[in-house]
Amino acid sequence: MKGNDTYNNINRNKELMKEISKIISKYKINQNDVAKLLGIKQARVSNLLDYKKHYDKFSMSKLFEYLDLLGESVNFYSENNSNSKLRITIVNNIRKKREDNLLKLKK
Repeated sequence: MKGNDTYNNINRNKELMKEISKIISKYKINQNDVAKLLGIKQARVSNLLDYKKHYDKFSMSKLFEYLDLLGESVNFYSENNSNSKLRITIVNNIRKKREDNLLKLKK
């Protein structure tokens, strides 16, 4: 059972990182501005965006924090059968926080 937990955690991280990458692309934010917004170095942003290679370099709690800073909320759900894959849905939650954070980058 522990192997399944590890597999699920890897997939969750990859999916969260993939969604973060989509958000960054959607708003056309460059890596330096993302770094300022998330309070990390640009090299760390590069790792974040390369989720296929660097999924193990970020904790799930840190990824949640980044999503929050980007103004997104997260819903997890999975189906209860042995063949199902864990699916993560990022629910767009338009909030003042995202607008404020993105406006700061424009200044």
